[in-house]
Amino acid sequence: HQVYFKPEQRGILEPQFTPYDNQGMLTPYYENSVISRLVKEKSDPDEYFGVLSWNLRGKIEKMKQYPQPFKNISPDSYSFNWLLEQMEKDDDIIFLMDHERHDPIVAAARIHPNFLYHWYKVLDALKLELTVARDHFRWEKTIYCNFFIAKHKVYKAYVDQLLDPAIKVMDAM
Repeated sequence: HQVYFKPEQRGILEPQFTPYDNQGMLTPYYENSVISRLVKEKSDPDEYFGVLSWNLRGKIEKMKQYPQPFKNISPDSYSFNWLLEQMEKDDDIIFLMDHERHDPIVAAARIHPNFLYHWYKVLDALKLELTVARDHFRWEKTIYCNFFIAKHKVYKAYVDQLLDPAIKVMDAM
């Protein structure tokens, strides 16, 4: 699915994805609210599922302009044929963007004011333990801006075990 929030965004959507009209339903969680809603409607655990931004191509182009750690892994700015080839490999997750190993928590803290305060508040409420990584520890696979699709079973576990509980915590913050 490719979600849009305004009529003029519909014309930017990739023709290969199912448009999802989210006009009048925007929440502070943007595509994440749509993910939570739609994943509950799907039934095939091995079917690929994703909720991508209306501006997928623009976001990929923008991320390519940042210095490391980001890099585009599909040809050009985005290739649907490349995506079909990846789906034939039958991996659980297909990343549309890649990056060097790094610590996304530290990166987020540099960009978003008060990120660490809120990050630890959510982790504490969910009874999860994860600390800001030291220099020797870097995450190899991290997802930014919903630049991925995954098998429904992976998305469902993510929504049930992390996304919905985190949204509930953040709603109370």
